[in-house]
Amino acid sequence: MHRHSVTAAVLAVVAISCGAGAGAESVAECHAAAMAQAVAEDAYIAALTVVSDDDGHRHAPSDDHDHAEIEERVIASRVDVILATEATRRACQ
Repeated sequence: MHRHSVTAAVLAVVAISCGAGAGAESVAECHAAAMAQAVAEDAYIAALTVVSDDDGHRHAPSDDHDHAEIEERVIASRVDVILATEATRRACQ
């Protein structure tokens, strides 16, 4: 099973259970935020895999990768995860 489907499933269950006492619109917003968070987390993991080997150890990028560009993508995707997590928290209160 792909990590995305696992993350999405877990977040969907959390979103539905957290919004159980709310109206349908609130539950839908919570679910959408949780799914967006799962996508952001997957993008972050994808960015990390560019600078990691199969064992998860970070390494210098190869000649066909620009180190600054890769690090920029990793940082930007991490910020996206933080923002998505906060959006999920707000939507699923």
